[in-house]
Amino acid sequence: MGLVLAGLCADGVTEVHDVFHIDRGYPNFVGNVKALGGEIERIP
Repeated sequence: MGLVLAGLCADGVTEVHDVFHIDRGYPNFVGNVKALGGEIERIP
């Protein structure tokens, strides 16, 4: 999750792969980031 947050602070586009660890520890992570104003999307 720390890498995702760092990517949100960085310029440009950040891609994070194998996010099952985030899914397991942080339910609704994408929704929470969007609620805080972050631009994030999950691509299957």
